[in-house]
Amino acid sequence: MSLSGISNRLTSSPALRSIGTMGLASAIGQVAILATTPLVTRLYAPSEFGAFALLTSFSGIATVAACLCLDLAIVQGADDAEADELFAAALRSLPVTALASALVLIALIRFRLFGFENLSLASIPIAVSLVVANGLYLASRYRQLRENRFNLIASATMFQNFGRAVAPLGWYPVSSGWIGLALGELTGRLIGTRALLAPIVHSAWRNAAFRTHVSWWRVVKREWRYTGVLLTSVLIDTSSSLIIAPMLASSYTTAVAGEYYMITTLLNAPLALVGRAFADVIHARSAHLVLVAPAALPGFVRRSAAALLFVGALIYLPIYMLAPTLFPLVFGHKWHLIVPITRALTPFMIMAFVASPCSRVLIAVRHTGVKMVSDVTRLIGAPLTIVLSSQLRMPFETAIFWLGMFLTAAYALYFAAEYLSAVYIGKR
Repeated sequence: MSLSGISNRLTSSPALRSIGTMGLASAIGQVAILATTPLVTRLYAPSEFGAFALLTSFSGIATVAACLCLDLAIVQGADDAEADELFAAALRSLPVTALASALVLIALIRFRLFGFENLSLASIPIAVSLVVANGLYLASRYRQLRENRFNLIASATMFQNFGRAVAPLGWYPVSSGWIGLALGELTGRLIGTRALLAPIVHSAWRNAAFRTHVSWWRVVKREWRYTGVLLTSVLIDTSSSLIIAPMLASSYTTAVAGEYYMITTLLNAPLALVGRAFADVIHARSAHLVLVAPAALPGFVRRSAAALLFVGALIYLPIYMLAPTLFPLVFGHKWHLIVPITRALTPFMIMAFVASPCSRVLIAVRHTGVKMVSDVTRLIGAPLTIVLSSQLRMPFETAIFWLGMFLTAAYALYFAAEYLSAVYIGKR
């Protein structure tokens, strides 16, 4: 497809207009995060960001299991009654997964695994609170997504990101070290959740799947493809990305992990800004095409991937070129590794910008086990690359280069699995 064809599609497609609405709201929040970055990186040291990275890595992995993946099933519900039942069951799952998360984090700290010994037991209630807040947000987001309430989702996302940007500055005078960052993150998450949850929480309270353990467990067993197969898959997928910062803290230093966390948070902002909006619409459109026109699904995936590749290159190639000049001014003199990390990860970020949103196709076609090989490869390969680099006494700059190359190849395989799944459904 020509560049002009892609540009025309970006401006004329109804689906992509929905992406624009959600993307614009996310942009406002992301701009707020970017605007406060020079202040935050001068208040908090890289080592403090490293400890915060450990906390958010753990809570990020636990979050995907917070609702037992019933949140993802909501969009696929056969009717509104089933969607309400799935929503109620997702919320009922939160106390169970919160308790499990607390026990796992205690074990990681006590047994000094993956660098988590750098956290104290005081981090446990904060981590559990983040998991619960994130679970509430995801369940309510997908229930609203089913109704195509893109404007409401966009507004909640904007306020959430604005809160995440400002709250760490407010917590700094009354907290110490990474705790201010953690409380700021929690504050922002709660701000974004309220707007989504308030209009629909009554439907969960009245539902038997929320009110009784027996009804909840019946839904969990019935939706085993989500609560079993997909849950295992997304845990592996998320761990393969979020385990990197803890592994860097363990193999190199906490400060190195902090620099990696900070720059990848900003590099992932476009993925959160545009990619998530693409992902939501790809999810909804793919689910619709599977039901009414499966033969059109491969073409839809190709067009979506082409648009994502085009936008991703426009975003990340200028960052690669401007990083040596711009980033020292943004982050300050304490952040020495920001530029080499950025340049090493640029190819990976472009590939992830394509593959991550398109992964929703696998949910729509119910091929939730297809990406397992790619996920396991990244889960094993990324930590192995870091450990081997450390054992061979490679400087960090060399280690991050090889890590970037590995991740780029892994995400290319990820997208190949997504497209082949669409082709298979299209030929049935």
